[in-house]
Amino acid sequence: MLVSMGEDVYAQDEEIRDPSRSEYVYELVSYAKLVKSYLRKYLTLPEDQKIIVETLIESTDGQFRFSTQSIHLDSRILDKWDFLIILCHEAVHAEQYFQNRFSCYLSSSKSYVKFLNRTYLVTENDIGSAERPWEEEAYRRESEIASAILEDIARGD
Repeated sequence: MLVSMGEDVYAQDEEIRDPSRSEYVYELVSYAKLVKSYLRKYLTLPEDQKIIVETLIESTDGQFRFSTQSIHLDSRILDKWDFLIILCHEAVHAEQYFQNRFSCYLSSSKSYVKFLNRTYLVTENDIGSAERPWEEEAYRRESEIASAILEDIARGD
């Protein structure tokens, strides 16, 4: 079950109640809330963009889920820079989605991604491949946005 931690940031109830995990999960949630307050300066996102910090069972550290229009981040990420980079990367995908440039759908048990009016057949193995144009954009912009946010935080903007 997800628990609202305020400002449209959520965490898994089990992780908050686990004494061995709760302190770090709260730390990640606080960091996500701080970063979220700056994301809209660099990306076109809805004010109520949801960010969920949880243990992801998929083999990924983060993902933008089309079905819930939310950003999911793995609570086991140990490095704050990595967490920030992944959050910015997934936020780029959220922007792509909300600007109607990026969508995903199933047809005849096959997965397709539509990006910039072009349709791509994708498999689980290559959906996050850096060669895909939606990933190229996210990888290109993630560090730039993360660095700008860190500068804003350091300046107290």
